Amino acid sequence: MKKVYIGPANLANFSDHIEKSLTSNGVKADFITWSYMVHPFDYGEMKVFRVVNKPPFTIFGKNIFDILDYSASNVMLPLGGLLIVLFVGWFAAKGMIKKELSNDGSLRIAYYPIFAFIVKFIAPLAIAAIFIYSIFWGGLG
Repeated sequence: MKKVYIGPANLANFSDHIEKSLTSNGVKADFITWSYMVHPFDYGEMKVFRVVNKPPFTIFGKNIFDILDYSASNVMLPLGGLLIVLFVGWFAAKGMIKKELSNDGSLRIAYYPIFAFIVKFIAPLAIAAIFIYSIFWGGLG
């Protein structure tokens, strides 16, 4: 008896019918990969099928996935870090920060003045520099 594993990106049981179904339903796949692999739980060898389609439109020569990747890693992450460090350095209560750093007072925190200086002045400048560099020189190109 043949063992079949059906999981994400693997339709081994239906592999002979997939290509016919795609073309008969008008699905245009930019590339279809077929490969054989051994299942990690020793179900034997199986035929793996993957369809990768390009999105139908682009903006500035990039598809939607490239734009989402760029905005997440080059805009949202640095901007989030900048906002967090500004809040902690300038608006959060000193007592709350000392309580968090000292594990509710059980640890000695002699480094708090250095920490406060870095969080107030150095970290925002460094994160802003990274943010500006990623926007203007690390762009979508």
